[in-house]
Amino acid sequence: SRADEAGRLQADPALFPGGMAEMAKFVKTNGFKFGIYTDRAPTTCMGLPASMGNEAIDAATFAEWGVDFVKNDGCWDPDCGVFQ
Repeated sequence: SRADEAGRLQADPALFPGGMAEMAKFVKTNGFKFGIYTDRAPTTCMGLPASMGNEAIDAATFAEWGVDFVKNDGCWDPDCGVFQ
C-alpha cells in the first residue's frame, strides 16, 4: 500500500513483519540478490499499488530497501493498449 505521509510504498506487515529492508538483508545474507516487482500502470497485474506517477519516489524507496533488481511490468499500462 501507499500508507505513509510521503506516499511511499509500504510492505504488508502480515507478510513482511520486519519490512522490505529486513527481507533484503535476509536474502543477501544468504548469497542472493534481492529483486522486486512493480508496474508502469496505476496498479500491478494483481491490483496492488504500482509506480505510475510515483516512479522517482518508488526508485528511492527501492534503493533504501536495498533492492538490486526491479522488474517493471506493463499490466494495465495505458500505453500498452487494450490487449494486455
